[in-house]
Amino acid sequence: MQGVNRVLYSDLFWESLSEFRNTPYYRQVHANIRSCIANKLADRNFKSATDEPFSAQKELQGIWHARVLGSPLRLLFYTIEGDTLQIGSVGTHDDYGWKGKNSKAAERLVERIRHSIAKGHVPFPAWEPSRWSDPAQLTDHPDISVMSFESLRKLDQQLLHEYETLVLFKRKHGERAVEDVDAAVAWMEKVGEVRSQLVQTLASRPFFERKFRDTTPAECAMLVPSPEVASRHIGFK
Repeated sequence: MQGVNRVLYSDLFWESLSEFRNTPYYRQVHANIRSCIANKLADRNFKSATDEPFSAQKELQGIWHARVLGSPLRLLFYTIEGDTLQIGSVGTHDDYGWKGKNSKAAERLVERIRHSIAKGHVPFPAWEPSRWSDPAQLTDHPDISVMSFESLRKLDQQLLHEYETLVLFKRKHGERAVEDVDAAVAWMEKVGEVRSQLVQTLASRPFFERKFRDTTPAECAMLVPSPEVASRHIGFK
């Protein structure tokens, strides 16, 4: 069995994925996209009831679709070219005309994916930080593995501002909540923990932005590479 070695993210993929960032489904969608890539890393021909190429519509020949969310239903559309998995977008049945209906929709989907992939790899999206009201929401947040250096830096600045002002703490618990020293200190410690998680990622992100400029190693896709994994890709081009 031969697996894919590289992943190409399109701008359309990041745009469509971003719609889930401030929803309860984001972690699940992110994890299922990673699982799809992991399956193809082990075997590029891996298929299942929830991950397979289109077969009924000739317009969609060569396009794969994997279910990344059951309710509401969302699908990951992608192609495989050589050793590279090219991610097109996250969408629904309506994007291609469910059960063979509306072939024009299928043609439009294929064209959008091809056009977006042709524009090249987007290794890390320049997203604004997700909305948060409690630093605990940011613990191991999926955004940390995928956002650009500038996006992560903005998030770190938000955390620093909260550490210094406790604006969100007071908004959530009331202005006089700061008089509860234990609660305030616990909140600040959590802010500090999240910032500590960001330190190494912020330090390494510019390096990976350069190294993964053309494609991302499949074992690093949708993840913060561990030191061991990262070391294997120091010379990656």
